Amino acid sequence: MTRIIPFKGILYNTERINVEDVLAPPYDIITPELREELYNKSPYNIVRIDFGKDFPNDNSIENKYTRAKKLLKEWLLNKILIQNNEPSFYAYSIEFVHNGIKKSIIGFLGLVRLEELGKGNIYPHECTYSKPKKDRLNLLKECKANTSPIFSLYRSDEMRTHNTLLDISMNQKPYIVAKDKDGFIHRLWQIKNKKEIEIITNELEDKPIFIADGHHRYETAYELHKEMKKSFPNRKTLPSDYVLMFLVNMHDKGITILPTHRLIKDMPKNIETLFSNYFDINPIKEDFNVEKFLLNKKGHFGFFENKEELWYLLRYRGGNL
Repeated sequence: MTRIIPFKGILYNTERINVEDVLAPPYDIITPELREELYNKSPYNIVRIDFGKDFPNDNSIENKYTRAKKLLKEWLLNKILIQNNEPSFYAYSIEFVHNGIKKSIIGFLGLVRLEELGKGNIYPHECTYSKPKKDRLNLLKECKANTSPIFSLYRSDEMRTHNTLLDISMNQKPYIVAKDKDGFIHRLWQIKNKKEIEIITNELEDKPIFIADGHHRYETAYELHKEMKKSFPNRKTLPSDYVLMFLVNMHDKGITILPTHRLIKDMPKNIETLFSNYFDINPIKEDFNVEKFLLNKKGHFGFFENKEELWYLLRYRGGNL
């Protein structure tokens, strides 16, 4: 059974901070150049905690993880960050424009009970690597806080949670409204009403959860969860039993899936024959307008064969893509 609970969130103090100056994207897409830009934008940008810089003289006592812990404590002490005193969920919406069309998605932030991926109600879709997991584990152990949420999807035809979130977004003033550098508008509302909390927890208690982004963070949290269980075997529940997630219903009309690139090595010589079993194959000329094509077509793949430097358009002949 999926267990999701409210929590006492730590938020930026909007009376002291311009939230647009402290926004940062997920750590794993931040380049060194972008990190420098975010550092310069504000001494309180979250990147300083979530993905801080390494310095030449770093050691086991002084490093980016210990600095993150120190900053988190200082910001709380100086009221740059404030912690809510009531367990809450947080409605969160993202408004954006794609291909000239205005879109938005809405979900909520909550704590989800950890379990082994694929063995219960939480499912992955990609493999993970040891280096990023070690990095996230070091940060988690020092800060003892989830500094960025895992983005996950659930499917519920009831739509009670989704409709509750929409109602909140239309009738309540958000705690945070901020535009990021890509023009996306982020809004956040605190949900502390017991009836609304009950709607969310009841609807999702039997729903599978699919991780969209944040596999390394999830596996890191699960690893710490196991370590803490060994250290405190007599404790029925621990804070490390849960991880922070941003959850969105798959029926949300604003969900937008974009194509991505994948590299295939050591391809067999008869690849075209293999493809022809599943796809219609058409060569692409250099002047082919990809963007215009993508506006009107679905179920197609672009394929570049490096050896002969040839481009192909593959159309899947199955019925479920």
